[in-house]
Amino acid sequence: VQAQLNTTSVDGLPPTEAILRRLRLGIDFRINDFISGRIHPELSSSQLSLGDAYGQLNFSPAAQLQVGRFQRPFGTIEEQSSLRILPIERGTRIRGVTDAELSGILSALRYGDRDTGIQLRGAPPGAPLGLSYNLALFAGPLQGTSGDQLTHQAIARLTVAPFDGFSIGAGVNHRQFIDPTEGGDLDGGNAYVINAELGGPAPEPGLHIVAEAATGDYNPVVGEAFKGVQAYTGYRIPGGQRVMVIEPIFRVSYGSVDRVTDTAIRGGTLLTPGLNLYLGGLNRLDAQLRHLEPRSGQDGE
Repeated sequence: VQAQLNTTSVDGLPPTEAILRRLRLGIDFRINDFISGRIHPELSSSQLSLGDAYGQLNFSPAAQLQVGRFQRPFGTIEEQSSLRILPIERGTRIRGVTDAELSGILSALRYGDRDTGIQLRGAPPGAPLGLSYNLALFAGPLQGTSGDQLTHQAIARLTVAPFDGFSIGAGVNHRQFIDPTEGGDLDGGNAYVINAELGGPAPEPGLHIVAEAATGDYNPVVGEAFKGVQAYTGYRIPGGQRVMVIEPIFRVSYGSVDRVTDTAIRGGTLLTPGLNLYLGGLNRLDAQLRHLEPRSGQDGE
């Protein structure tokens, strides 16, 4: 359960708001060593939805087959659970402000987040540098919106862990866009990501850094592209009996969109200092300040 009290400096909106941000009931099951899965319904911002809902066939450490609804394996920050991500929210999450930094762009374009599909993943024993892989095929963001045309989204990612506590990976994500100038035909677009992680996972003591850079198509129909970088870091300090771990955090995320169709905001920089107080396990109190600075030379706040 995640309850939240937030504020905003945007004119015309209530300055404070108390909400039940997330309520998630998780059921992980294992029938035997071969068959397992997960069902996670979620209440988020007063909207009931289905989070993870998949079955998994465990052929070997080198090959697990997932079928159902799960996170697209594109980038560490996008795939990491809200239970463990240091700043709680991946994107801007300031009431009255449209996400303009990298995480918001990836979310708006559905390069990340959950979808229904099939995935083959694994970490072959003895592979050099602790190599692991993900190959996934999803229905895609355009499912049910393109008439009788077949929609899809394909993602591939490779990750290496050259030493304990450090990993680096790269991924490619192919999705479709509707071309209104060609009678609603589908055009393909691609996004590319490089990410690295040091330390973790929460709430292990010590330094934790996650960094990511991405670029790709924002709207290939008119030649729009995006690029950006984001990173967050925290240092976990052992506490006492009540507050078991104290963790100062900081996140920065920058994104820009090269538009040719209008003069809307083309990106911005999100800065998020904060503090996590772990009360046991993943239970925590979190306080943070989010400040979004629009890209230089753009209108809007």
